[in-house]
Amino acid sequence: MRDLEHEPVDVGRRATGRTRGHRQGTSKYCFRPQIRERGSWTAPISRRPSAADRRVGRKACAARPCAGTVVGRVGARNRREWEPSAFAGQNGPMSDGSDLAWLGLERRGEGRWSFELTSPLTRHDGKLYGGAGIAASVATIEAETGRDALWTTTQFVGSADMGDRIDCHVEVLARGRRTSQVRVTGTAGDHIVFAALGATGAARKGPVEIQVGTMPDAPAPEHGESWSSRHRHRQDPDNPTSWFQIAEMRHVEDGRYIWARMRDGGHTRATIAFLADMVPSAVVRAAGKMGGGTSLDNAIRYGAMADTDWILLDMDPYFGSGGYLHGAARVWAEDGTLLAVASQTATAMVWEGDIPPWLSEESRG
Repeated sequence: MRDLEHEPVDVGRRATGRTRGHRQGTSKYCFRPQIRERGSWTAPISRRPSAADRRVGRKACAARPCAGTVVGRVGARNRREWEPSAFAGQNGPMSDGSDLAWLGLERRGEGRWSFELTSPLTRHDGKLYGGAGIAASVATIEAETGRDALWTTTQFVGSADMGDRIDCHVEVLARGRRTSQVRVTGTAGDHIVFAALGATGAARKGPVEIQVGTMPDAPAPEHGESWSSRHRHRQDPDNPTSWFQIAEMRHVEDGRYIWARMRDGGHTRATIAFLADMVPSAVVRAAGKMGGGTSLDNAIRYGAMADTDWILLDMDPYFGSGGYLHGAARVWAEDGTLLAVASQTATAMVWEGDIPPWLSEESRG
């Protein structure tokens, strides 16, 4: 056989000559002659159909580039050699390694991730910040599948303290040609902290490209009031604690709108989920009180991505009933792109005055 250029390809569940291909003028299955080299299966990257191809009645097609290097080895199934640099989102920024860095996520094996709960990922009382939990869910499902997050919902069934190590088990329940269905379980020691379900996908030009509604005419971020001054959290601007270390927020229009951004700049789907964890406090403010809530779940659905410095959280409080809070928020880029829609349910926490009880002088003394 004459020499041909080769590159690794995803050979699916069986290392055979028949692999599933895209519907790009080819049949459902396309024939790719495969050559065993050093224990791996490889295939020609592109060539004209040969006589052998015509004899089996199928066209040869170019090997589909995959996210990460996936090589079918003898005696193994779909063993993934994970490389952060290989993950380039098809519909905007995604987990290309930056999310893994600021969350402190480390890969411990196939479907296994871990991070330490450091101060920037906690609430003001040193517990896990709900936004950090859903951000970790988004980042790991994107990194594990090599596809953009479409939606995720994260249910908080336990808590964790600063310094705890949270292990994330990522299970790809189904992987189609364009969409993956994924489950994430986060544990600290022997107890579950959060459980998430979500989907990732590869974007394509679809028959429906629409954005319903327009961005509200909110005052610019420079006209807003900082979150810490509004909520009297006594943050030192030079030495912030908790999630204030990596995020900045400004209220405008009496809290109906909140401008938010990461202090280091740049937005991904994971950072948007991190910043959108503001719905419970919006419901409490709508009732004319001070407070917030402990999230039972966070959910988010993503649209198109856009480069933006600030994102606008357009709060939509639904109701408070029976000690629980329900609401949503639309997330806008500065250019008017609807980036995402977030929603939450939380147990209500309300206090008298401007200062949360855990930050009062009595609690400190």
